[in-house]
Amino acid sequence: MNIITWVAPRLRFYRIKLFNSFRKVESVADFFWVLSTIFNYLNLNLKNKVGVFFPFSLGKPVDELRDPLGLLTLKALEERFEPIKITIKNEPQRLNFMVPTVNPELIFGGYIGLFNYMAALLEHGYELRIFVCEDVLPLTSIVEKKMGADNVVTQVLKRCELRECLDREIEQVVGKDDVFVGYSWMTMRLAKQAADHCNGKRPIFFIQEFEPIFHHYDSVRFFAEETYSFEHTAVFNSPQLKRFFEQKKLGVFIDEKPKYCVFKHAIADIAQPDFSNRETSSKKRLLVYARPEKHAGRNLFEVSIMLIKRAINEGVLKTNDWEFYGIGSLGAAKDMELAEGAKLKLIPRMSFKEYTESLMNYDVGISLMYAPHPSVPPLEMASAGMLAVTTCFENRSPDEMRKMSSNIIAAEHTMDSLMAALAEAVTKSNDFSYRKSGANINWSTSWSESFNHNFLETFDSLLEN
Repeated sequence: MNIITWVAPRLRFYRIKLFNSFRKVESVADFFWVLSTIFNYLNLNLKNKVGVFFPFSLGKPVDELRDPLGLLTLKALEERFEPIKITIKNEPQRLNFMVPTVNPELIFGGYIGLFNYMAALLEHGYELRIFVCEDVLPLTSIVEKKMGADNVVTQVLKRCELRECLDREIEQVVGKDDVFVGYSWMTMRLAKQAADHCNGKRPIFFIQEFEPIFHHYDSVRFFAEETYSFEHTAVFNSPQLKRFFEQKKLGVFIDEKPKYCVFKHAIADIAQPDFSNRETSSKKRLLVYARPEKHAGRNLFEVSIMLIKRAINEGVLKTNDWEFYGIGSLGAAKDMELAEGAKLKLIPRMSFKEYTESLMNYDVGISLMYAPHPSVPPLEMASAGMLAVTTCFENRSPDEMRKMSSNIIAAEHTMDSLMAALAEAVTKSNDFSYRKSGANINWSTSWSESFNHNFLETFDSLLEN
């Protein structure tokens, strides 16, 4: 029975995707494009899950200069932009959250912030509906088994009306006074389409990053940037990110009276470090936020590894004195060669509780962020008593980052600046009283603090107006 409940949603996903793909075939070329897409998708999944795969892709030209990538991107964009069909009825008002998926394997980071936001709104008296727009809706029992009954995701799913919108031909019933909420730039477009069709009310944009930074200067980035021009109410996940939009006059700051509210994405409430295991350890430990996946490019994986190698070669990190560990990857599992025989041990994904407890076992952390959002891992590293090396950005200076915690050392965007920051962290790692003082971090450590009374009052007034 457990296997059936796990397999059934995935089979439904493939059935809907396959049917919709073949339904849009208009030529022989389209037919073979669908077949090649299916093959490449299944081949990639075989590689990721089993480790066995065909060593080629169908339809991928050898010469990338002649690769008609735009044809594939065009089809993907048109498919994802297809509006959700809605039927309007006289029902109590709900906030309709448009999300790509609620797959427990993909819920971390931004999704955790979103679900805690929804939990706060539920406690505040709002009724919510969740539209899953790019995946099938898993059984709540599966999510509960994977994440636990007390997990905020499980609790929110049990209290919300859930809708699966992967098949755009199925009409979805909404209330005439509903408000739509976009989780990402892509689902924000769906939220705007639905809002325009329903009642014209401003949709809410849950903004956790300036998302065009995930894309090259191409059509996808064009559409991502365009999304901020839609009339909306913004919910920013940090004062620093809000400042970036304000400085650039983006989104709501195009208007003279911008409509927005701000919270701080809560970090783990980590116990005060005692360093008993670190003071007696024969070797120091360095932890790097190592995410080689494409979507995590802003975390500068390559720069982080090259920085460690340089530090080893220049004697800043002596291999007899240091051990090296990496966390954060969704797929990489093999240890990596660094320099002078040292290796980076990549730690498999762990539970949140295991992650927070493990932070006490390290002395220096490296977690870079080449984007406006200040990033959570450096804050949690600093809170655990590590010296955390990160990067500044145009909207958050090294001084501002240090005011969050004296354990945070933010470098400019040069290797020399990063080397200097890492050397400073290595030196200060021996000062345990300094590290303990820096663990008192100036940031939210609970979601009740993030979505407090003032935030909810501001949010209420924005909806009323």
